[in-house]
Amino acid sequence: MLLPLLSVAGLAPLVRALVPRLLPDDLVVGRRAAALGLGLFGVLAGHDALGPDLGGDARVALGWGFGGVLGLLGAGLTLPRGDEAGKGRIAAMVLGLALGFLPAAFWFATERTLAFEDVDAASEERARWRRRLSPTDARAWLALALRARSKDQNDHALALGAVAETLETEDDRFQARILELRADVWAAEGDCERARALFTEALKARARAAMETLDLDLGESYRLPPAFAANCRLDE
Repeated sequence: MLLPLLSVAGLAPLVRALVPRLLPDDLVVGRRAAALGLGLFGVLAGHDALGPDLGGDARVALGWGFGGVLGLLGAGLTLPRGDEAGKGRIAAMVLGLALGFLPAAFWFATERTLAFEDVDAASEERARWRRRLSPTDARAWLALALRARSKDQNDHALALGAVAETLETEDDRFQARILELRADVWAAEGDCERARALFTEALKARARAAMETLDLDLGESYRLPPAFAANCRLDE
């Protein structure tokens, strides 16, 4: 929640200060258009800011409410002050709107740059920033869970994996990776029976995905969890 709030509060005065430099003859209409653009940025950046761990079943509605508050904040900080005159040209309105919406373009470009498909290859820092910008990205949560497991933070890994599971319920390969993570945790804890059961479920999920998509890539057939390979046997 803090990142979009600080972005809106910090960028609004900057946008407001730039309008007189770019539109000296159209201050009122320029600032109003910029206020509208920054308000839209606040709504879009804030609606997803609550993440999966805040708000419960009402998270979506609360998220849009928070986005609305940010939108009003951004617009209010950008609106003109005083009685400056302006011609109200269409070009000034378009330029002001673009200036106000420029932070949104930067925000979404950064968000897409940080996106990734391979949760095993993503660095912890990249996954952390991706989660900050897009808290409902299940892959960011799972990548962080895998990094936690690599540092033997097993309880934290399970908690992060549980969040990822609630965010992505349709992708069998993704669910299989969560099951493999849990199998690795329990194998590290010495509970091989539970680890084998989870790993078997992961194999079934990957098999379902392969049959549904006809993608028989052997590299995606399974991932043997390291602790499971070291501590447990599949055929016991």
